[in-house]
Amino acid sequence: MPRYALTFALAAACSTGAAASDLSRLVVFVSALGNDAIVRMEDRNGDGTFNGPEDTTIFFGPGNASGFPGSGSAQSILVLSETEVLAADGEGSGGFTKRVYRLRDMNGDGTSMGAGEAIEYWDGILPGYGGANFDRPKEMWVGPDGAIYLADNNTINFDNDSPEAIWRLEDLNGDGTVNNPGEVTLHLELAPPDMRFAFISEDFKLNSKGQIYFSNQTSSTNTTHIWIIEPDKTLRPFLSADDLFGLDFQKTGMTLHPETENPVVAGWDIAGNRRIMEFVDLDGNGMIDDNSEVQFLYRQDLAATPASWGIPSSVMDVEYAPDGSLFVLDVTNDRIWRLVDLDGDGTFNGPGEVSIVYQASVAAANGGVEIDFPRTIGFVLRAIPGDLTGDGNVGSADLAILLGSWGPCPPAPDPCSADLSGDGAVGSADLAILLGNWGAGR
Repeated sequence: MPRYALTFALAAACSTGAAASDLSRLVVFVSALGNDAIVRMEDRNGDGTFNGPEDTTIFFGPGNASGFPGSGSAQSILVLSETEVLAADGEGSGGFTKRVYRLRDMNGDGTSMGAGEAIEYWDGILPGYGGANFDRPKEMWVGPDGAIYLADNNTINFDNDSPEAIWRLEDLNGDGTVNNPGEVTLHLELAPPDMRFAFISEDFKLNSKGQIYFSNQTSSTNTTHIWIIEPDKTLRPFLSADDLFGLDFQKTGMTLHPETENPVVAGWDIAGNRRIMEFVDLDGNGMIDDNSEVQFLYRQDLAATPASWGIPSSVMDVEYAPDGSLFVLDVTNDRIWRLVDLDGDGTFNGPGEVSIVYQASVAAANGGVEIDFPRTIGFVLRAIPGDLTGDGNVGSADLAILLGSWGPCPPAPDPCSADLSGDGAVGSADLAILLGNWGAGR
């Protein structure tokens, strides 16, 4: 597997206005636990939802020609491209094996259901723990070193043989897997087997400084703490107020703001109102220790959200998409919410700023996939032909690259990214493609 570079900045071309109505470049992958499947979503009819008859596809699931039972309890997925996804299944029962799948659309049909398109990327066996498998992989990400990291916790059993830990995965021999000795190594143990780190850890998020934020529920009351793992692997508390300064708040998901990199947490207050909050360290002491540092991005009791939508009673994942919009998975109602700051006030409380972009019952009625129990979500922006710089736009910088590459392509394996037509040379056909997409993404 190639090493993937991790980028942290949003594409400059994605304005809030464009993000509000246009889903055309966004490719979405959702792990549907009730379907034992990974579902791919695209707004093919341009109506601003994923409810159309061709908007949803089983990217991987039961009936695949690779002989796997499906993705099972894949609570973590990592979208590497439009055609490649890693899915970590912690099921381990009912015919499923705890493993990480590598899923690739190799024949261009929009799925990885074909023979050989799904392989076992990692067998889940933890080196140094007596043959134990991982328990419940909660998050995967690409680190600054290009390796893949997987966070696993002991969600179910206190007597589990596996630790609560972060693992580093790297395909050293280029065979497309990490099942060989030395390819999976322990990055950090948060708690040894038979224990849990302050109960339940999840929502591991890496920022551009190499810090890893993660949240945990500290007791059966679901009070939320947030910790930071520094690049030197030391841990320190970021949020440790059990009552969140009197807000009586219960957390259901955490991510990082794409611009500020502050933790953003979704949940509800004691009255049952849905809230989404950003934690801002105003005094610079490295902690959230005052209610002035809790800033509301969305309050259902104040927002212009239609009352008929009700309250999503169980949110399983909250993630920002590459276009800057915030997606919320509502597992109780099998739907997906999208929040966009249209008026630029820094919140999602204004008219039209919250919409339901997927409803399982509506999609099924239209001939699409009826998702059952959406657990986790991932995104990628569809590539624009002619965007040679990868900045999400086609413009003068891309034209300069194309003109600088004019002529026959170099021998393989040297890259020839400006050969947009695929004819082995950079020439007038490629220039026509680039100019035809001029300004795309703006």
